[in-house]
Amino acid sequence: MLQSIRDRAQGLVAGVIVVAICLTFAFWGVGEYLNAASKVVVAEVNGEEIELGEYQQHLVDARNRAQAEQGAAFNPDDWSREETRLLALQSLIDKKLLLQAGIDAGVRVSDIQLAESIQSMPEFRDPATGRFSNENYQRFLMVTGRTSRAFETEFRDDLVAGQLRYGISTSAFITDDEVMRVARLLRQRRDIAYAIIDGERHNDGIVLDEQEIATWFDTHKADYFQPERFRLAYLEL
Repeated sequence: MLQSIRDRAQGLVAGVIVVAICLTFAFWGVGEYLNAASKVVVAEVNGEEIELGEYQQHLVDARNRAQAEQGAAFNPDDWSREETRLLALQSLIDKKLLLQAGIDAGVRVSDIQLAESIQSMPEFRDPATGRFSNENYQRFLMVTGRTSRAFETEFRDDLVAGQLRYGISTSAFITDDEVMRVARLLRQRRDIAYAIIDGERHNDGIVLDEQEIATWFDTHKADYFQPERFRLAYLEL
């Protein structure tokens, strides 16, 4: 299908953001992550389920990108940690949210834009001619265990999310009041006074056993916890 679409297709926005997206598919995952014995849902985003297989593939993609970027400094043990896996899941959720928002906003990627974006990826070009190579494309699909339909669907989704992200980033602005506020914060000064108290001089005769410490903590737990808070500012256009 891709060869039947003319090489010089219209698609300015897709062309701008494809550079950022193509690395996502430059290093594909391991086949063992593609085999899920049963349907396991790891998250749900506005009613859309994220299954285990999709999450595992996303995790492998992120790992491969990190390995390519970090080179010799890459530590595979980092990707066995729970916090790393949770961050990968959160990034997949963010991607789903962007895609949903893009669809709701009417962002669409035509077949011509999709084909042009795929054809422009360096991984699929013939080094000798610099043109799109269907042979390289088919080899990529075979190695990654993807059908052309599955790959193009996922790539189209990434383009939709990328267009929304690009639109938001290029339309962001800062007011004069915000500039002045930042300037005041950067230039502000504080006068402080402090005293150093040697605690060891006041510890004579004070002995606390483990039971006393545990009892104090159990009766004063509320003093050591603070409700989670965050500040949010937004502008609705």
